[in-house]
Amino acid sequence: MRWLKKGCRCLLAPFFVLLAYLAAALVLGLIPSHTPIPTPTAAADYPVYLVSNGVHINLVLPLYNDIADWRDRLPESEPGDWVYIGWGSRAFYTQVPTWGDLTVPLAAKALLWDDSVLFVRGGAAPLPGSGQVRKIRLNAAQYRQLNADIRRQFAAATPLPDYPHFYAARGAYQPLQTCNEWVRRRLQPLGVTVPLWSPFDRPLLWHLPREYQS
Repeated sequence: MRWLKKGCRCLLAPFFVLLAYLAAALVLGLIPSHTPIPTPTAAADYPVYLVSNGVHINLVLPLYNDIADWRDRLPESEPGDWVYIGWGSRAFYTQVPTWGDLTVPLAAKALLWDDSVLFVRGGAAPLPGSGQVRKIRLNAAQYRQLNADIRRQFAAATPLPDYPHFYAARGAYQPLQTCNEWVRRRLQPLGVTVPLWSPFDRPLLWHLPREYQS
């Protein structure tokens, strides 16, 4: 009977680990975190969007302006006046173009530990008002800091072979550092109110005031 009890514990252990992970994500996702910064004196003239597909959030920035220019990270013929940038699992990003391509080994690799990549694509401005879109406005210092931070996340200046929209990135994708947590870490130093931890997309959207959607 002792071996049976041990076997049951081994079988139940992953369930309890998952339950604890989800509980931590919910509790820490509800707690706001705000990095104090000096009261800005400059106008918040630089818009940045957060766009979720229901699972993953991309940061969306102007393609170029007086502070930053992202055209060097895009193919020359790329359309649009905005750039969509996201961070995530290399296996998932490059080998799962549709949900039908997802396999158990790929899911395990993407969820547990994987090399990371940055996704960079041009496009049109997101439509505000959607429940999955938020808009924030930064002053020049905040916007410069955000762009410099994102630039530091690139591990290479050229895209992956055969993947013109993906670049090797710094850091490993793992349960504590997901694509949405990566976005949270980009925003927190700017003084934007974010959750204490956000492996999922929803907590990030919860903490952005409605006026950011206009």
